[in-house]
Amino acid sequence: FCLPCQSRSIRAIARSAHFDVVLIGLVCSSQQDSEATHYLLRRLGVDTNSVESLRYRGNGWPSGIQIKTTYGKTLVIPNGGSLWTTIFHSRLFIQRKCFWCQDTLNRYSDFSLADPWIKGYHDIEKYGKTLFSTNTDCARTILNDATIQEYITATPVSADILVKSQLRTIDRKMSYKLNPRLRNAMAYVFGSRYYRIFATCCPLFFKIHCKVVRLLESRMKSKLETI
Repeated sequence: FCLPCQSRSIRAIARSAHFDVVLIGLVCSSQQDSEATHYLLRRLGVDTNSVESLRYRGNGWPSGIQIKTTYGKTLVIPNGGSLWTTIFHSRLFIQRKCFWCQDTLNRYSDFSLADPWIKGYHDIEKYGKTLFSTNTDCARTILNDATIQEYITATPVSADILVKSQLRTIDRKMSYKLNPRLRNAMAYVFGSRYYRIFATCCPLFFKIHCKVVRLLESRMKSKLETI
């Protein structure tokens, strides 16, 4: 399994060592560093030392972060419409390289796997079917064998469905590319430890930061729409 920013390197290393590999790639919006989780715990009033276990997925779909504490309390923060969603999309905790990434669908892997983030779909899907594409002949052979031998059940869908499920991310990354100065400024400022301390020192400042991000990304997206 690999992220889009890893697939080409992993394949190159494997080939140079004369290994055959099958890369199962995840689509990716961005990768959060550990401070995102620490900030969530702080906002929830949970002491890091009291966390017995923490899961980001599981127990259905779209699921959410499940925090179990040593004093017997369990918290579940949904993956949509929650404080965690706001933190995830704040761009404050993402890896710096994510500002330059243009490969959302992991096109250099054999398989690309995606959550079906399509309007209305998560209202009816509770277990979590996975959208996927086969990007190589190797992947298509494996898929054919797996379905014939009933290891998996797969239903063909239009390629547009996969793109549609990730369209907001694809558009955002393209808008970053078309606005390099603004993108670079965001990466520089948001990557500053001093700015991060300032933006997270109280809920109000974090809310203001998120509003600024929305305004900046709306401005960048307007340029995308005029092309």
